[in-house]
Amino acid sequence: MANALIGTGFQLGKFSFSGLRFLVVTLKYLLFFYVVVVVVVVDVVVVVVVVGVDVVVVVVVVVIDVVVVVSLVVVVVIDVVVVVVVVVVVVDQVVVVVVVVVVVVVVVVVVVAVAVAVAVAVAAAETQLQL
Repeated sequence: MANALIGTGFQLGKFSFSGLRFLVVTLKYLLFFYVVVVVVVVDVVVVVVVVGVDVVVVVVVVVIDVVVVVSLVVVVVIDVVVVVVVVVVVVDQVVVVVVVVVVVVVVVVVVVAVAVAVAVAVAAAETQLQL
């Protein structure tokens, strides 16, 4: 059952990849780049539309700082989930639950990251306007 869900893995030259490890590592880096690139772009667009171009430079600096922190949190959370998956992968029936938990955790972390970054961008823009 685990192999059907996760894949049996593959071999590339000298290197052999287990399906689970390859999937999780790929997901980890995809999420990292998603958070760094997409969140910054969304924040810049929100600030330009809501506030105007003048504040964008200040907000982008603040947002990049926040995104770096959030990205590190996302990577740490995924690393913890990898440990959980590796520990539980022995029991086939539990793998289904763990895979579902991984997906839910990833979605929640990404949504929270976007929400935090947008909130910080808007707050920074409003603070800049009041000065």
